[in-house]
Amino acid sequence: NTIIFKDAISTRMACRDNTKSDLYRETITENSFSFLVKNNRLVLSDSEGERLRFKKID
Repeated sequence: NTIIFKDAISTRMACRDNTKSDLYRETITENSFSFLVKNNRLVLSDSEGERLRFKKID
């Protein structure tokens, strides 16, 4: 499976006021992370247990 970061960054419009997601996006390329796709949602988590959820918006 491949995650294209361009697609993930475009979700900024959906969570503009979410400071946690902004901080997560800033560090996502600096840390290793795991991902899970469940119920049409992409969940990214880092080694410290922080999670960021993306849901599909048509």
